[in-house]
Amino acid sequence: MRNRGHGKGRRKKLWQIEERLHCSIVGTCLTLAELRRICRKANLVIEASIADYALHSAFVVIAGESCHAARLLQKHLDRKYGSDLQRFSKAWSGEELTNLWEESLESGNVAGA
Repeated sequence: MRNRGHGKGRRKKLWQIEERLHCSIVGTCLTLAELRRICRKANLVIEASIADYALHSAFVVIAGESCHAARLLQKHLDRKYGSDLQRFSKAWSGEELTNLWEESLESGNVAGA
């Protein structure tokens, strides 16, 4: 997401966007295996038997905080979807954005879009 009207047009960090979007982002853009790897990198202690929904829910909360784990989450998303971010960052009108979205849907790239 571009922060077009404020400063240098930099994208907002995950914890700066509306909390209501975090569930969709975590659920659509990250696999459970990726969430478990981020847990290990962030030194978060989780039980191996944690339910998938509980892991997802924990990361939805983490996404809203400016903490080490959220920064690792942001870094992972930036790396995983870097080419999509670059492509979408060039859209300066609603029409251009809609066209990119439709192209992504047709190609099955919903998470990246």
